[in-house]
Amino acid sequence: MSKLKKPPRYKFLIYLGVPLSIYLFTVIAPILTGGYYSLFRWKGGPNKTFIGLGNYIQLLQDGEFWNSLKNNMVILLFTVIGQVVFGLFVAVLLSSNYLKYPSVHRFVIFLPVILSGVVVGTLWSVIFNKSYGLLDWLLSVLGLSGLSRNWLGDPDVVMLSIGAVMVWQQIGFSVVIYLASLQNIPKDVVEMAEIDGAGWLTKFLYITLPLMYNTIKVSMILVIAGNMKAFDHVFTMTKGGPGTSSSVLTLYAYKKSFQNLQIGYASAISIGTIFVSLAIILLVNLLMGRRREEA
Repeated sequence: MSKLKKPPRYKFLIYLGVPLSIYLFTVIAPILTGGYYSLFRWKGGPNKTFIGLGNYIQLLQDGEFWNSLKNNMVILLFTVIGQVVFGLFVAVLLSSNYLKYPSVHRFVIFLPVILSGVVVGTLWSVIFNKSYGLLDWLLSVLGLSGLSRNWLGDPDVVMLSIGAVMVWQQIGFSVVIYLASLQNIPKDVVEMAEIDGAGWLTKFLYITLPLMYNTIKVSMILVIAGNMKAFDHVFTMTKGGPGTSSSVLTLYAYKKSFQNLQIGYASAISIGTIFVSLAIILLVNLLMGRRREEA
């Protein structure tokens, strides 16, 4: 039997050339361009004033930037709990024998993922509406009208409302990842545990969780990376209001760039968002890596 010959190196470069070029053009080039513009005071046009790190120094003293970052952290908290933690329990439930027609449940849970954020934001804006919204009507029917709020107009609950909508739409993505991982757990290990008398909680804590640790880690990183760039839900539902109580980093950069024409400063906000996202992801990766070693 003849051995397979290793293709020449230039063929690898040819095969990788197209996707690599697309990645460089759509990801790396905009980041480098934004980093370049962030060093200037620029309102568009041919005239730019080089100010070095002036935009970044201003950024550190900008209260609205820190308020937007805080709102991003609220969204991250919601989505991590909703997608990573609750999504895992949903996936375990769907993979069990307790539910009939699991394919129907999977379809229903994954359906919101294929919708655009604009569609979801518009839909939930109607549901949350104080005058004719479905949510307040349902609360009144259940005799819980005291829980009614101005869901998108009250600074105390607006971020909770937006976070809940984002979890509702995106939880299906995490569930699909978990379901794929659950299928790779050896059935003989589970059967041996059942023979030894292990209940569902014991199997979950000592079999499912350890074997899915890397999947949970990947899911958390994807959730953080995806929700640090949250924009369409916020823009559609509140546009950052009331006031700036629901402003997030991407929306703040959008306003500075397209409304105030502070393109250099908006570029600094965007680069700052990238560094904050990377710092959070590296921290999670470090903490979960240490936890894995200790286990």
